[in-house]
Amino acid sequence: MSSDLISEPLLWIGEQAIPLKKNRLMDHVTDSVINYYYKFDEPRLGYEPGTLLLDSGAFTASMRGLKLSREKVAIIQEKLNPDLAIPLDYPLKPGMSLRAMQQAWEKTKENILYWQYNTKLSNRLVPTLHSWDNFSLKENLHWIYKHVDAEYIALGVIVDSSFINFSGFFKDRQPTPKILKSIYNAIMLIKKETDFKIHIMGMGSSPLMLHMAYFIGADSTDSAGYRRKAAFGKIILPGMGERYVCNRIGSFSRRKLSLRELEILKKCNCEICRKNQESLYTDWRARALHNEFVIKEEAKKAKELLTKGRDVYEIYLDKIFSDSKYGLQYLWKYVKILVKYHPII
Repeated sequence: MSSDLISEPLLWIGEQAIPLKKNRLMDHVTDSVINYYYKFDEPRLGYEPGTLLLDSGAFTASMRGLKLSREKVAIIQEKLNPDLAIPLDYPLKPGMSLRAMQQAWEKTKENILYWQYNTKLSNRLVPTLHSWDNFSLKENLHWIYKHVDAEYIALGVIVDSSFINFSGFFKDRQPTPKILKSIYNAIMLIKKETDFKIHIMGMGSSPLMLHMAYFIGADSTDSAGYRRKAAFGKIILPGMGERYVCNRIGSFSRRKLSLRELEILKKCNCEICRKNQESLYTDWRARALHNEFVIKEEAKKAKELLTKGRDVYEIYLDKIFSDSKYGLQYLWKYVKILVKYHPII
């Protein structure tokens, strides 16, 4: 992977109908139609975005067993008037047969064409790429490149044939060698055969995953998990993962702050920690604001290091992954091997 394949990283901050901040004019914001689909006859943003990437809500709906109307999703997107819009797609789900995955992709293609020729969003599309093996990865990518005039392509469910027998799934992108290899293969193919910029959904949930996304060649990713973590009592530490800081019961792991981590937290320069750091232990909104600040700072750090070269960035990542207590060192070593030695498929 040559240095010219790494671009300036872009981070989209997740917002909702009831926003954390009303003034988002300095932010790249991502939101989802699912946040407006059942609540408002006339959807309206509760905040002012600098740039807005609007998802269709397909993945969330799929996980909840909900069916979305193509026409209603398109109308909501048109009314919210985003800078970029992701057409309604049909994500691949665990246990799907090969035929079912192929049929889901055909329906996704139909919707991409519908968005392009029947909505006011045709010049703002971010089509989603799904694939179930190397052949479908190439074929589906080439179809999008031929039929869609877009700047960005979003990576959806990129898996191999073993997905038919897969019994789980992920909310945010979960770090496993198989998933990372699939994502990396897709990135390399896209950069080799198209001029699309690449958006990886949900890989900005923690500093470690954020940096991994940028290192393997993503042009952008998003961070919506910062709010969810805050709601379940978690804060994000710079260069690390999340830590539990209150007594609420949640579904996340409950790793608490060590003495060293407390010292790191004391140095945080976010508005919450400057004014009243104790509120992190009692107020979810304070935790969310802190988490957003930390993720944004990590994206700035990535941008700064990438301008100095991938080798400099690698040295920094060697350090933060060696300090990680999440056992992700083996994944980082695996990613480095992929980037340095794995051929473009």
